[in-house]
Amino acid sequence: MRLKSFTAATMTEAMHLARQELGDDAVVIATTEDPATGTFRVSAAIETAAPPAHPSSCNNENAALQAIAQALAYHGVPENLATELMTVAGTVEKEDPILRLAAGLDHAFHFLPLPDRAPSQPVMLIGPPGAGKTIGIAKLATRAVMKKQAVNVITTDIKRAGGVEQIEAFTQILGITLHIAQDPGALRDLMKIQDSDSLTYIDSAGTNPYDAQELSSLRAFIEASGAEPVLVLSAGGDPREMEEVGDAFRSVGASRLILTRLDMTRRFGGALSAAQRANLKLANVSIAPKVAEGFHPINPVSLARFMMPEYAAASRKGHA
Repeated sequence: MRLKSFTAATMTEAMHLARQELGDDAVVIATTEDPATGTFRVSAAIETAAPPAHPSSCNNENAALQAIAQALAYHGVPENLATELMTVAGTVEKEDPILRLAAGLDHAFHFLPLPDRAPSQPVMLIGPPGAGKTIGIAKLATRAVMKKQAVNVITTDIKRAGGVEQIEAFTQILGITLHIAQDPGALRDLMKIQDSDSLTYIDSAGTNPYDAQELSSLRAFIEASGAEPVLVLSAGGDPREMEEVGDAFRSVGASRLILTRLDMTRRFGGALSAAQRANLKLANVSIAPKVAEGFHPINPVSLARFMMPEYAAASRKGHA
């Protein structure tokens, strides 16, 4: 696949340059405007010469790539990432656009769902206020109880009004004792008495990623617990802002990302931007607010289906 960007004073002119050089079969990957210069850039791709193929195969291949390009544009995927995904998709010898996009996602991201058995270290959910951390802890604890696994739940969210009461309502239903850590020292002491064979989940207070003091406080709790900090973010958001948020939480040790509110999200460009920029492994997703729905592990194919729902049913049927 040949990729090239074209810059002009207007979007129409940039599109014309792309079509003029690459032809009418070129797939537009991304369009951007540079506010500093007032110019427009179009990134497009065209399949390079390949062994002769059946005409219908060529048409299906171009249609698949066009569908992927349209999906990436719809989701607001940044140009550099869209180019990488399209490059890999163009090398896949499959007509199914879901599998082509999945190949690109598999190349661009790491996928590592949270284990449902006791990991080598506790898990602390971190993130900005309202991201879904407390409900996430309830989902994880419910999964453990349903699998008849021992589970410990700790909260450090003591300042938010109703923070303790919210998680306590869930632990009472599950028959779990909720432990409360007022400060890093108390959390450190609590960790000493936790059963190493049990799952331990820690709910943290919502942290402003732009507040150095709040990040420092969060870091102190993470270090005291010895837990793996897992970032929780709502799936929808501006790509550039989510990149900054991802960077901020990466600075305190986050290496995995859980995406929430997929039922209320239509565009995933921001989530992908955060994961790529901060080098975060994609772990799980929440597609409904109900605790019983739990978290779902995410992989390249399932993510591609979320991004191209109109092709998902056909993809499942063809690969059942």
